[in-house]
Amino acid sequence: YKTIKLKDFIAFMLKEEKFLLRIRIIAKHKVKKIKENSEIFNFYLS
Repeated sequence: YKTIKLKDFIAFMLKEEKFLLRIRIIAKHKVKKIKENSEIFNFYLS
């Protein structure tokens, strides 16, 4: 068990936060694309 300096820990958490934020943005973008595609798909089916 090694002690982590608070500063290092905070830096690590901020890095993780950015990483998660990027994933969330990418996921949102993908969902939007899927929605658009399914609307186009439904349009062709109707």
